[in-house]
Amino acid sequence: FFYTISRYSNPLGLSYTASEKEKVAQLAKQYNVYIVEDDYMGDFSDSKNLPIHYYDTQNQTIYIKSFSMALFPGLRLGSLVLPPNLKTTFLSHKGLIDYDTNLIMQKALSIYLDNGMFKKNIKKLKDLFQQNMAKSQETIEKAKVSIPYQISPRHITWKLPKGVSLENFKAQKQIRFLETSFIRPTSETYMQIGHGKELKTFLKLLKMID
Repeated sequence: FFYTISRYSNPLGLSYTASEKEKVAQLAKQYNVYIVEDDYMGDFSDSKNLPIHYYDTQNQTIYIKSFSMALFPGLRLGSLVLPPNLKTTFLSHKGLIDYDTNLIMQKALSIYLDNGMFKKNIKKLKDLFQQNMAKSQETIEKAKVSIPYQISPRHITWKLPKGVSLENFKAQKQIRFLETSFIRPTSETYMQIGHGKELKTFLKLLKMID
């Protein structure tokens, strides 16, 4: 199987293009490979940014989503859409590990979904995230910063130029970030900044360093 986060992947916040998603679905069919699509941020995606599952017409995708981002992390409940031929096997295995699943939380979530509150809450959150992303995009374009970046609902990820040290930013008290906000692949350095005031402060510092 091929595991992927097609929309707002963690940690860089990247999303496949529509043509890339369609191609992945075609390759899964060609090589008879299942796609495990983890769509944990899918609730906050733009309506034009569809999952791979949408392009799959051959039942090759195991689609997984989480309620942790939409409600609260401690919920630890998710859902999935299975190809029909995997359903029986999946349910038999799931039954073996279901004894510790919180039935009260499942029932509470079920009521929350059925009465329309989840849909209403998601719309508010989605609108808020989309507004934040649009404002950040506008702010970055006005600043005319040339270094690569990727905007996601939770933060903006920047690929810092070679030679720019993270120490340049750590010393600044105006920017509030966690040590875990830094991503260090083998040859590139990335930094994540939140939306709003943090972004404006970061852009000023970035232009000074640049």
